[in-house]
Amino acid sequence: MWQKTKEVLTDLLYRVIYFFGWCGFWLLFGVGHRYSIHRTDRKKTLKGRKQGVLIVANHASFLDPGIVGIIFFHRIWYLARQSLFENRSFAWLITAVGALPISREKLDLATLRQVKAYIEQGRDVLLFPEGTRTEDGELQEGQAGVGFFADKVKADILPVYVKGSFESWPKSGKYHFAKLDSIVGDLIPYEHWQTLPAGRERYQLIADGIMAKLAELKKELEEIKK
Repeated sequence: MWQKTKEVLTDLLYRVIYFFGWCGFWLLFGVGHRYSIHRTDRKKTLKGRKQGVLIVANHASFLDPGIVGIIFFHRIWYLARQSLFENRSFAWLITAVGALPISREKLDLATLRQVKAYIEQGRDVLLFPEGTRTEDGELQEGQAGVGFFADKVKADILPVYVKGSFESWPKSGKYHFAKLDSIVGDLIPYEHWQTLPAGRERYQLIADGIMAKLAELKKELEEIKK
């Protein structure tokens, strides 16, 4: 009985922390960075779904999870590198806002199973197919491991492209209040990858396909901003 009560209270606390974190980022990005979100109508494909989706985005800054997170009015979960959980206090905080640890060095079956379960429960999970932040602000190659992950989870994919996070806080630079924009893409059904060959080639092709969609969104956003 106490264990169940503890789980309910912990979940409630996490929801409260997530809500205030969402509000804080909304104020920071909306006011400080003049954040604009484009093609939000494409989010309508998520309404009424019993199964969650994988949200994928380019990765240029530590700001990216928050930038993507406030696009959605519902709670989403995040995959974060395992090293971020080494500090117990910081690990508790990022766990509270929905971060799940994943290893870059080896296949993380435990996280794979957890994300698959979340997707089946209707939860949406954000991951970065490039694996790490870009050094120059440009899109990088997608990682085959991410293709494997997407294939095994068997989820539809919603791409999001973020512009301005690199200028705001690059990997080896200082924080600035640069203009932020993002654009939501069309949902990519899992069946989109059905005709691809099996094995590692398949996983890389899925990762390449995801990055191609992000490149298309980048071009679309550039046209909108003209």
